[in-house]
Amino acid sequence: MINSAGKILIFGGYNLLMNKILVNGKYLQSRALVAAVVDRKNMGIGANYTISNQDRIISKLYNLYESPNIRSKNLASVAMAVAIKYLKSKRKYVNPLEIELLSSPIFGTPDSKTGLGSSSASMVSTIKAVLEGNGLKSDPDLVFRLALIAYRLAGKTPVGFDFATATYNSSIIYQKSQNIDLDLKTINKSLRIEIVPVKIPNDIDMLVYDTGYSLDTNIAVREFKRVYKRGDIKDLAREYFKLEDRGIDAFMKGKWSEVGKITEMIRDRLIRIWKHMDLEQEYEPEEITMIMKELSREKGIIAQRLHGAGRESLMILVDNRMKQNISNLIEQSYPELKRIDAYLIRNKYLNIKLHLKNHVS
Repeated sequence: MINSAGKILIFGGYNLLMNKILVNGKYLQSRALVAAVVDRKNMGIGANYTISNQDRIISKLYNLYESPNIRSKNLASVAMAVAIKYLKSKRKYVNPLEIELLSSPIFGTPDSKTGLGSSSASMVSTIKAVLEGNGLKSDPDLVFRLALIAYRLAGKTPVGFDFATATYNSSIIYQKSQNIDLDLKTINKSLRIEIVPVKIPNDIDMLVYDTGYSLDTNIAVREFKRVYKRGDIKDLAREYFKLEDRGIDAFMKGKWSEVGKITEMIRDRLIRIWKHMDLEQEYEPEEITMIMKELSREKGIIAQRLHGAGRESLMILVDNRMKQNISNLIEQSYPELKRIDAYLIRNKYLNIKLHLKNHVS
């Protein structure tokens, strides 16, 4: 079975929306640290393919059974259509396929998503299945580009870190220095993107909880851009951008105390930024804020942040030796938080193509 990992954004967020961030007269890198996650069976979004008399994509969980269509409302259907169109343009399309997507419980249900990247992982698994089902090795660079194109054709603006995590099934540092603007005609043009695989250290681990709280991420992103453009939050945002960047460096050096302090400073800036944003609902419910304040006092918790798209999950970095104690504490004290059975992929992917990296300016 073809498999693509989910993702958790540890550091980096709104900074990836910006092409150039000017801080103290210097341009800051637009980068993020992203952890790849799977369930206890090592599964994210799986894809099985069989040769058929007609191209189809199906998923019982998402009530999906249709021919691939670039105009579909389902992102996996768009991804399959784009991959087929690419193969036909290269005269490498051989077999009509039926692709079945199987989703790990870590992604939730159609009515309750956890924000761990089911959309990007389903698109990546679909594209891999189309390529392999037509006798081609899944070149990760090609898969990554086709996923970005499909996402854009679906009417969305790709940032790319979630597709990169799913493509390489690896935790990564993802650096972007321009908006991604690809289509099938320009698929081979240079991307100013750097994707660096990361090995997660053994002395830390992660707990993830579904808070039961949802927020439209597209609205939140649009509001951030609006208030930033108006200048309402520029100074705060620059502090936030700089802290996200520092957090990545501290994490990579294993400075866990510093990671925790930086995360708290980031949350402080974000809470102040959110107050400027015109949203119909709270960005972060008060009860979640209180839980996070209480948990911050617990021994063994390194850092915690809300994470996710569409539904907010709570990510908690922990000292690996204290993981079970902290899990028991949360289960007893905060039964409203539902544990997501997600696990870090610790080994890094070693074969990321260098020509992506070489185009970073």
